[in-house]
Amino acid sequence: MNESKQMNTDLNNKAKGIAHRINSEIANLFTQTDFVSSERKGSVISLKVIKGENIYEIDLQKDYPFKPPVNIKYNGDDYKKSLFNYSEKMTKILKRNYFMECLCCNTLLCGTNWIPTCNISHIINEIDKITKIQNEVLIILLCDEIREKYLCTFAYFEKYLIE
Repeated sequence: MNESKQMNTDLNNKAKGIAHRINSEIANLFTQTDFVSSERKGSVISLKVIKGENIYEIDLQKDYPFKPPVNIKYNGDDYKKSLFNYSEKMTKILKRNYFMECLCCNTLLCGTNWIPTCNISHIINEIDKITKIQNEVLIILLCDEIREKYLCTFAYFEKYLIE
């Protein structure tokens, strides 16, 4: 009987620790971004973060930080879907230019890469990095099409277009 009371106390302390961590992360976001709001919906904490022109919406499930957030929107679009939806040509460019097999396997949100020390700031920084790569790959794809169409394999337009 005494053991079960101790176990309940430990679980309660764990929940308090997680709440403290989430509050600490939100406080950190205030210093790094332009706007932060949070709302509790049952066992889910929904965050809205605005950084520059970008809007990040992240739902923290009850198992956060032990599992990555499931629902993430970047400028209104499902971020995770953008990690999977790309062509074979894009895959080749990712391998050739960025040494990545795929975007989804190289993200913190992949279950095998997530560790509890990852936080919301890490996720936002990674979203910025991945979307930059996606934009660069798109530029390279378009430049490849121009080279192919006009038979100018010597022209490397993308070096002027990618920062």
